[in-house]
Amino acid sequence: MVLRVWRGYTAPQDADTYEAMLRETILPGIHRMAGYRGAYLARRNGDQEVEFLTLTLWESMDAVRAFSDDGRAVIHDAARPLFIHFDEYSVHYDATFVPWEEINNHSLTNGVRQHILLGCWTSAQPSGEQMRGSAAMSLCMTGIPH
Repeated sequence: MVLRVWRGYTAPQDADTYEAMLRETILPGIHRMAGYRGAYLARRNGDQEVEFLTLTLWESMDAVRAFSDDGRAVIHDAARPLFIHFDEYSVHYDATFVPWEEINNHSLTNGVRQHILLGCWTSAQPSGEQMRGSAAMSLCMTGIPH
């Protein structure tokens, strides 16, 4: 399993537009790629910019190369003007622990699996209180593994 990591940064006023585009258009389009196994999306709100961290999971480097043969970031044309800056190249890692295997475990009912895969969580402080402002980071798991 290969983990592909990429970061892009928008102005605060463009962040919701980009996130909606990512969820509604971009990630569903990637889902049709052979070897794509899903994605994690993290968002960190700052005063001057909003950082998006996208982690995509792939079955192999061959699958990654079919998506981007040279490792360059693949930026949807409609999303490009929303970015202040972004990583020109993605970074690839061997995924040595992948929670998808637990999520895809057949002992989970389909309804529970769907909830886990499509749910979103906001990180909490050690006290259990929700973080606010620039410290808040939401993590959404998208895509349903094959």
